Amino acid sequence: MKKQFREFEDAGIKKLSNIEKHNQMLPFDKAREFVRALGLKNYSDWYAYCKPGKRQSNIPACPNETYKKEWKGMPDFLGTSNIANQNRKFKLFKEARKFVRLLNLKSQREWNTYSKSDDRPGDIPANPPRKYKKEWISWPDWLGNDSIAPQNMVYQTFESAKKFVRELKLKNREEWVKFSKSSNKPTDIPTDPSEVYKNEWTSWGDWLGNGTIANQVKSKLFLPIEEAKPLYQKLFKEYGIKNGSDWIRFARTHGKLLDKLRLPTEPLVKYDKKNAKRN
Repeated sequence: MKKQFREFEDAGIKKLSNIEKHNQMLPFDKAREFVRALGLKNYSDWYAYCKPGKRQSNIPACPNETYKKEWKGMPDFLGTSNIANQNRKFKLFKEARKFVRLLNLKSQREWNTYSKSDDRPGDIPANPPRKYKKEWISWPDWLGNDSIAPQNMVYQTFESAKKFVRELKLKNREEWVKFSKSSNKPTDIPTDPSEVYKNEWTSWGDWLGNGTIANQVKSKLFLPIEEAKPLYQKLFKEYGIKNGSDWIRFARTHGKLLDKLRLPTEPLVKYDKKNAKRN
């Protein structure tokens, strides 16, 4: 908040503040009520209102200093704190980026701290990648840095990132690699999710949301033949499977069930190979 008022100080606000000390300012509640009636939407509107000849003399130019005890932030003072995001009027991407670059923030972590503070104007979105989807390039571009050190990178939570990725409808890992190298990938989504989300990671099929699991991964999940045999017998009896043709038709339509039971769709191939290795 104080950073924002430095612009005023450079423009002569210090003089105004000194004058205000000798004038009777309205009590906080009445001043806030008066200001809210003006219909100001953001910091820019407030700056314009504070220009000489516009601001009422009993309304302080630096309300955060005058009303230190009661102060809850500019959105509260202007009456914009309850405006839904979809109804807010944000700056155009280039204007917002120009403003942000002047802050000299060094990392996404610093941005996250700043965006939650009173210093961030109401017309600058807290989540710029989401607000400026079409124009967004990267965090270094947004902050005006050449790069962000890996240790300073802040990624989305696993569930949040996975939800974003699944909406892309990527079919396999190859498509993911291609996407991750493009400028379309947000920087808060890791290129190597299996490494970043070690504790939550299960498979690429789970990450992409297409339900597929690599064959080599599946192979490790299959039950040993001693445990699988009684399950196959139960399936044959329950579904009336008489021969190989019946089994092929069943396996095509019950893949998820077989995955859940940890049974291969081609048991003869799988277990013959395993037996061959034993012999």
